[in-house]
Amino acid sequence: FTSIFEEKWNNFRTPKVKRYAYRYSRSFKPRRRKLRFPYGASFNAFMLIDTHAHVNFNAYKNDANDVIRRSLDNGVWMINVGSQYDTSKRAVEIAERYEKGVYAAIGLHPIHLANGIFKTKIDTEEIEFQTREENFDYQKYKDLALRSFNEGGKVVAIGETGFDYYWKPKTKVKIEQFKEKQKEVFLKQLDLAKELNLP
Repeated sequence: FTSIFEEKWNNFRTPKVKRYAYRYSRSFKPRRRKLRFPYGASFNAFMLIDTHAHVNFNAYKNDANDVIRRSLDNGVWMINVGSQYDTSKRAVEIAERYEKGVYAAIGLHPIHLANGIFKTKIDTEEIEFQTREENFDYQKYKDLALRSFNEGGKVVAIGETGFDYYWKPKTKVKIEQFKEKQKEVFLKQLDLAKELNLP
């Protein structure tokens, strides 16, 4: 993986990059150009972070640790994002097992504000999942985040949150109620993020 990326990076030679490399290199040899980075940084100083992982979901319950270990071994850190309290709690528990490289975001996705069976198509396969309604318990989520602060700040964001109008009730009245409920829960999560100083 690294060699493919390095090859693409070294082939990325616009005039601006050439000038930048020349300015910060000690000895610029036109025939043997090597991109140099300022302030002693090197290519190996860069890392990848998967900011929206779901290794905390049931699909990974049997091999979550293997997936995380492979990711960390390849220099990829991750933030596991909760979509309701159970998956948020699991994301924190997973993050606490690792000293570095694995973090959590906690929150309530709007799809979990109503009961229902949802169908979606992923690639060519149609999958179906059922949600159970959950009310956003501000104190419960806050306690979960604070528990993490004592373990070295493993909760780094509030999420998954926002608005989701793709999955919606059938009647106009229920749609308006659903939108209003999403707005209310979103504002509560923004308040929590502000109080905890988290994105």
